[in-house]
Amino acid sequence: MANRREHLNNGDLVLNGRYEILKCIHSKGMANVYLVRDTQLGKQWCLKEIRLSQAGRENIEYISLMQEANILRSLNNEKIPRITTIDNDGDSLFVVMDFLDGVTLKDFVQEKGRIPEELAVKWMIQIVQAVGYLHSERSNKKPIFYRDMKPDNLMIRSNGVINIFDFGISVRIENPNQLPEYTLGTPGYVAPEQKKKNLPMDLRSDIYSMGRTFYFMLTGVDPRGFIGEKLKPISDWSPDVSPVLISIVNKCMEDNPNDRYQTCEELQYALENYKFSDEKHRSSAKRKVKVVIGLAVAGITMGIFSIIPFGINGAQSKDAYNKALVVAQQSGRLEDYDKVLSMNPLSISPYEGYIDAIKEDGVFSLEEEKGLLNHINPNLIDLKKDKDYGKIAFDIGKLYWFYYPSEDGKTLSIKWFDDAISSGFNKEESTAYYKLGVFNRDISKSVKEASDSGMYKDYWDNLLSIQNMDTSDIITLQTNISIAECISTYAYNLKKDGVSYEDISKELKLLNDFVSNYKVDNSTLDTIKSLYAELKSDLEGLSDRVDVIYGKSGGGS
Repeated sequence: MANRREHLNNGDLVLNGRYEILKCIHSKGMANVYLVRDTQLGKQWCLKEIRLSQAGRENIEYISLMQEANILRSLNNEKIPRITTIDNDGDSLFVVMDFLDGVTLKDFVQEKGRIPEELAVKWMIQIVQAVGYLHSERSNKKPIFYRDMKPDNLMIRSNGVINIFDFGISVRIENPNQLPEYTLGTPGYVAPEQKKKNLPMDLRSDIYSMGRTFYFMLTGVDPRGFIGEKLKPISDWSPDVSPVLISIVNKCMEDNPNDRYQTCEELQYALENYKFSDEKHRSSAKRKVKVVIGLAVAGITMGIFSIIPFGINGAQSKDAYNKALVVAQQSGRLEDYDKVLSMNPLSISPYEGYIDAIKEDGVFSLEEEKGLLNHINPNLIDLKKDKDYGKIAFDIGKLYWFYYPSEDGKTLSIKWFDDAISSGFNKEESTAYYKLGVFNRDISKSVKEASDSGMYKDYWDNLLSIQNMDTSDIITLQTNISIAECISTYAYNLKKDGVSYEDISKELKLLNDFVSNYKVDNSTLDTIKSLYAELKSDLEGLSDRVDVIYGKSGGGS
């Protein structure tokens, strides 16, 4: 492959035939970026290639890609792309990572114009949360200095979530007293201390760049057009933006790092509470309080205050709640989310963090189940009224299905997927899980009653339908185990229900290829190691068993 063309063509297979090139997304110098399809999992990924024969290991593009790969492979956050594979074929270095479907913030604003305040703040908070994760010790024990925050490096996904990408100049801070001394970053967005040697530089430089990015969001004006000049006030471009929000953005952009927000936690708190500091919003809130008090005096006190999360000392409680929520979001610890939900169990959003914290070790323990249900069950009627309840019900269903310590989890998941369906959330996937749960609940009874005919084909089809819907390691492994166990336990019944030998053989090949290519090392979570070993064991001799049942070996039928 030494004389290979400048870039791969559509349909080409790389890395032992696993990834099929769908299209070239970007090509520059000796680096190419492709959209690829995983032939084993059917999922689309982004593949970055550096041609080693031309670049060499001292080339800046090679160094940048390796730096990005080494940082990303240790991170686990929904707003940051994941690395799945780092490999080479002797001629090129390949890095396979999440494909970010969507549009960059830069392109979005250039096409649509400045972003409305409410949506802008929503996205600002997401950006701060992602950078806060990088700055925290949760990012593999050492903070990460991103160094290149700008609209070009933010992707607005199809699900509405902002993702940060391009970590080519990011660095992990091994020693806070030894930060990079050389200039890197994008003019118009880079902090003053990043541009000049001998100026102290720290994580607050990222906060400056976020401020410049927020300026772009609110005004539609790119700071790169003002290099060497002072930016015009936000109000000159967008006179309707809240003065309090403007002051927050301006504080991020202070030349002196000591005058900025000192941490992402501080900035996030300011953004989440800016309306409470705005006179316009305060007046509106006062009017609403007067209405509530009037209703209470009219004799419906209990009915009203049952839906007011923070009771009589609302302002103080709200403030304490928001502070606790920021702490929980930054720490990701279950006990912190437990505190938040104890303060207000009717707020949907903390449940998402609570569920993520449960999944951290790969097990939904009985103690964790008790804690979660203690928050949900007494408030279920009110929670179901929330438009976002369906997602929480869906996520709880998956907790039971994939993370519960016994097979009972699959049956216990039914009610949650039923709630998700009723709420209209992700109906196709929710229905598939619901039917799978019902199968596990009813199959023994149906066998005894000889009424199980046809159930196995539906079970098989539903299992395959969820196979590639979620690509997280634990769920992928658990799903593959369920498919292997289905074949092992019900192969004869699958044959009777009309599932072909070819279909099962195809699936077995996918499962065996998956096991062969799956990487397990010392850093792998123990739960994942155990699941991998279970899947590997389940597949041993399974193909021969299927051959016998389908009459493909030894002449049986």
